[in-house]
Amino acid sequence: MASREVHVKPWPMRKLHQSIITKEYDPQLEYSSEAIGKRMRTVRRSCFLIMAFSLACWLATEMILPRSSSSVPASGATTETGLIEALKVKDDAKIHAMLGDIYKARDDYDNTIHEYEAAAKLVDGADIEVKLGQAFQAKKDLVNAIPYYAKAISFKSEDPQVQDALVAGWEEALRLNHLAPENHTGLGQAYQFKGRYYEAEQEYKIALGLSASKSNPIALKLLAALPAFKARAIVSKHINTGVDWQERKQFDQALAEYKLALKADPRNDSIWMNIGTVYHAQGKLDDALSAYNQALKINAGNQKAQQGVRSASAERNNNIMERQYANGVALFKAGKYPEAVIAFQEVLKYSANQPVGHFSLGATYQTMKNFAGAKSEYQIAMGLDPKNADYTKALANLQPSPIIKACKRWR
Repeated sequence: MASREVHVKPWPMRKLHQSIITKEYDPQLEYSSEAIGKRMRTVRRSCFLIMAFSLACWLATEMILPRSSSSVPASGATTETGLIEALKVKDDAKIHAMLGDIYKARDDYDNTIHEYEAAAKLVDGADIEVKLGQAFQAKKDLVNAIPYYAKAISFKSEDPQVQDALVAGWEEALRLNHLAPENHTGLGQAYQFKGRYYEAEQEYKIALGLSASKSNPIALKLLAALPAFKARAIVSKHINTGVDWQERKQFDQALAEYKLALKADPRNDSIWMNIGTVYHAQGKLDDALSAYNQALKINAGNQKAQQGVRSASAERNNNIMERQYANGVALFKAGKYPEAVIAFQEVLKYSANQPVGHFSLGATYQTMKNFAGAKSEYQIAMGLDPKNADYTKALANLQPSPIIKACKRWR
């Protein structure tokens, strides 16, 4: 059973702003003439394909549906004809599967298998592989049926219907020959996928008992690996349930599931990574960083945890800067200029390239009659944002009473 991880989005470093934000240039909205031409060619191809498929559906409808509500087809022949005609227009996996279903209803398993195989060649998956297995099993051909069930399991090992099909195949094989060790081994594996571990264990033991000299390397290996498989399955179940809760923003329930998984497998870096994403989503950045770093202690190469650390750290620093800047503005307005200087300097420790931080520090220096310090900070602010008229004006008219404009938002 495969476990899932939650992806972390990088958190961009925001910039302090002292005025209302204007809409910025979006490169996604601009295309070159070559790019536009390419997109139009793609649209035309898509339209052609849609028209072709629509024609196929229309043909199928014309053959399948009666002309009036009072007329009903006498048999499935018109349905079959409609699908065959539709396939002449477009070779489509779904139409092959539908045609196979019609043949299956007639117990025409050779044509059923032919259509299902055609569908699988176009678009393979668990559902069509199960259909193929069931068609062969209906022909009493378990030798070919069971490999299709096994292939379906490889696509969707957690799908109950796929698991049931595999169990049904091996149960039928066991009914036909209950003394064959390999049939008990196969059924044991099917039970194992279903999570029926006790029954799986019993089937492996029966296989060993039926084997010559009680020696069966495959059954022995599966029996020995069963406890570890069970433990992994339990962990994966908790992880996947946690991801399901998290996707619904039920963070407390998600965290509870991750902690149950962690109790069973404390050295699993993916679980710590997922726990970090829950705390991150809740805004508990210190807890998130702790979880991400724990994942990295277990697996230093966990790139998602590395990204989580970068993202949570950047967000935490932004929050600190927001608080410090707002605090600096409040202190300035209260006339506590030395304390305001300290607050603005703290902002610049986290991001020395914030022009409004330098401008605010310069304004505070100017009020304190530290004109040299004010001039230096205004020049830095201008260098970082040369188009800002406030910075240019402040430097040109350096005087004792500047005005600090409160930060309205960050970006």
